Amino acid sequence: MSDDGVLRWGSLTDVSMRLQFPHSKFDRLSLATTPIEVYSESERLGHATGFFWRNSNEVWLITNWHCVTGNNPFTKRVLHSNRPAPFKLTYYMLRLNTTEGGALHFPTRYPMEQLLFDDGVPVWQQHKDFAKSGIDVVAFRILESDATDIGKKVSCVNDAPFPQLFHHVGADLFVVGYPIDNFDGWMPPIWKRASFAGEPILPMSDKPLFPLDVMSTEGMSGSPVFRRVFGPKATPNGAEVALDNIVATEFVGVYAGRLTSKELDRVGIGYSWYGYTVDEIVSAGEQGTTC
Repeated sequence: MSDDGVLRWGSLTDVSMRLQFPHSKFDRLSLATTPIEVYSESERLGHATGFFWRNSNEVWLITNWHCVTGNNPFTKRVLHSNRPAPFKLTYYMLRLNTTEGGALHFPTRYPMEQLLFDDGVPVWQQHKDFAKSGIDVVAFRILESDATDIGKKVSCVNDAPFPQLFHHVGADLFVVGYPIDNFDGWMPPIWKRASFAGEPILPMSDKPLFPLDVMSTEGMSGSPVFRRVFGPKATPNGAEVALDNIVATEFVGVYAGRLTSKELDRVGIGYSWYGYTVDEIVSAGEQGTTC
């Protein structure tokens, strides 16, 4: 607990404390996310979530378009009229710590600054269909992973292949990010349980997004969304069941927020962009815009 009485999540400084769950398995996907702090030219505006994605020899930082512009992706209007426009981001890379004997300790984070504009021109990449669909996902090229040692050590969401799972309404999802400003130490994310709130086969408003049932906050914007199955998993053709998998996970989307009508806000219905939009942005996206 910090001096202000707030519980913090992410540090382990008292090595004499007996741990309750010493045999639990650490999830590599917790290393692939980062809190993002959003700044104007003079003040901190708030925080969001991002995650790392690998494309060939490049590492990209992924988050929402509305987090870097301050605008609604559908109406292009300012979300908060009393706030200045975003100017830069701070995200956090991981540093792996070892002892003289080579044993790994918990990693620590260090901040990286990302300016949003170069001579007034946005430096992010967005989806080529942004003007048509308002796809609220952006990517920043941050590392040439073959050119630097740290690039090879970055944990990215897509570093391991995902199985293709069978999806049905009500199935478990997890939104992995930073709902509150309590990140500390190596800054592990919160895995917020959610579920498909509608039939997964149907998109919303002819856009590549789907609704999910989740109680979240603004800080979760930009979080990766995972479908997760515990125990035997069914494959899409329904004929195969893998008994040897305890946990199976598939990346399915980028969380963008809650639907804004008063009725839907009360019941906690959010929405996520389809996961495939990330690959389409980093491989064939277009120059970013603010409207």
